Amino acid sequence: MPEHHPDREDFGSFYAGSRKWSGNPNAALVREAGPLNPGTALDVGYGEGADVVWLAEHGWRTTGIDPVDTTLGRARALADARGVAVELRRAGVGEFVPGQPFDLVACSYLPVGPEAVAAVEQLVAPGGTLLWVHHDFGPQGRSGIISPAQVAQLLGTEFTVHTLETVNRGITHGAGAHHTRDVVLVAGRTG
Repeated sequence: MPEHHPDREDFGSFYAGSRKWSGNPNAALVREAGPLNPGTALDVGYGEGADVVWLAEHGWRTTGIDPVDTTLGRARALADARGVAVELRRAGVGEFVPGQPFDLVACSYLPVGPEAVAAVEQLVAPGGTLLWVHHDFGPQGRSGIISPAQVAQLLGTEFTVHTLETVNRGITHGAGAHHTRDVVLVAGRTG
């Protein structure tokens, strides 16, 4: 099973080889976004594109941002193969300035620290939903990577936490298969 390195600089070489992930959308995204009325969605760190494409297939007007050049072609090919329109941009969370905020902002497995939370908050429209998912690294956490529980503590008063839970993963292949549990945060922005 290939290992992945959490440092942003290494993701270009990490994605340069064969496909890394399962190719399936994140189970937490499917569970949490499935019942929502589709509107505009932003997938922060779209990687190989499974989540951004799933959202588009389910009626969302979807934008994806990722700072890694090599992910764009892979995600574009998946969207084209599935016949859906997605807007993909090469940008990190702090670099992206949209014309308007989004009804759903999904952040899955971002290798970012607490400084990213304020930037992500601004991307969520009033009345919108923030979904933040990461692996459960236990009480010690992972150096330099903010956990969904830490995100929940840093959110401004305009956000209400609806869900903060640890869930078992059913992933059996791909670079993340060795992670058996995820932490899922769902928060709504008042408005």
